[in-house]
Formats: sequence, structure tokens, C-alpha cells
Amino acid sequence: MTNTSSSSSTGVSRRNDTNDVYDGTQVEGIALCSALTLTFILVVVGNLLTIVIFAKNKNIRKKYLFLVVNMAFADLFLGALSLPVYIYHVGYEFHLWTTFVGNLWTDKTIVISYVIVDSAFSQASLISAVFITIAEFRRALSLCCTGRHLQAAVDTKLSKRRKERHRTTAEFSSEVAFEQDVMDTEFSRELAFEQNVMDTEFSRELAFEQDVLNTEFSSELAFEQDVMDTKL
Repeated sequence: MTNTSSSSSTGVSRRNDTNDVYDGTQVEGIALCSALTLTFILVVVGNLLTIVIFAKNKNIRKKYLFLVVNMAFADLFLGALSLPVYIYHVGYEFHLWTTFVGNLWTDKTIVISYVIVDSAFSQASLISAVFITIAEFRRALSLCCTGRHLQAAVDTKLSKRRKERHRTTAEFSSEVAFEQDVMDTEFSRELAFEQNVMDTEFSRELAFEQDVLNTEFSSELAFEQDVMDTKL
């Protein structure tokens, strides 16, 4: 009877402490505590790995990554200090613990410490996230502006190359035209010289033949005249 009355009084006191906040079954409590425990493990391990990698790898120690490490520290302390207390509170509310300290929210020292730690590291994580967003936005904006400047520089270089190509093409065309004119002039001179030589030789030969024909004709004519004079 004494044990029954004590257990019933304990159950009543626990129900009075919880104020019927969690009305679910123990299965739901186990599922919720399991999810919170998994979250606790992932938060602690993930942020701890981030800090260790940043500390050991000198190549990634950039200025904009200090904000990421700051948020990793805040999330690490938030998960390592606040989540265990909250997991215990949830398990207590679902009556999962066989041995327990009691309702933590009745102790003002624990409540004040929990609120301070949770609020401080939560705000630090949020502020780090805000600054990371601003830094990434500025970085993306600078990359965009840099990309535009690079595109303008590339366009300028391409236009210069095109101008130089056109200039080279024009110079090459001028040189080809000049050489063609020179070759045409030389060819015309050579052709005219050969034509003059041929005309001169042809004129000489023609004059020589004409002189020979005139001489022969004159001789024949004089001979015939002498013959006719003799007969008379």
C-alpha cells in the first residue's frame, strides 16, 4: 500500500510538473528523442570536422571562410550544450527515463543557464549566417563585375586583333597590287623593247631585200637596154 501510494503520488507529481504538455505515447517520445539524438550527433560531428579541416588545411584559410568557422563554433556549442538538455527534457515529458533528476525547468539556475547558452549561440549562428550571405552576395557581385570587365577586355582585344588583321590584309593587298603593277610595267617594257627590236630587224631586212630587188631590177633593165641598143 505504501509503495502504491508513493508511486501514485509520484505519477501525480510528474503529471502536475508536465502540465499535460506532451500527451503522446512513449513510442512517439522514443521517435522524437531518437531524431533529436541523431541531430545532436550530426551537428557535433559535422561542425567539429569543419573546424578540424579548417585548422589543418592552410590552403582554405581564406578571409571569407572565417565566418563559416565562426558559425561552426556557434552550432557546435549549441548542439553540444543545449541539445542534450532539451533531449532530457523531452524524454522526461514522455516518461522515458527510469532514473531522472526531475523537471529541469523547475530549477531557475538551469533554466537561466539554458536560456543564456541557447540564445547566445543561436544568435551568434544567425548573425554568422547573415554575414556569410552578405559576403557571398558581395563576392558574387564582384565576380559579376569582374566578368563584365573581362568580357569588355576580351572584346577590346578581339576588336584590336580584327583591326590588325584588316590592316595586315590591306597592307598585303597593297603590296600585291604594287608588285603586280611593277611586274606589268616591266613586262610592258620588255614587250615594247622586243617589239621595237623585231620591228627594227624586220625594217632592215625589208630595206635590204628592197635594195637587192631594186639593184637586180636596175641591172636587168640596163642589160636589156644595152641589148636593144646593140641590135639597133
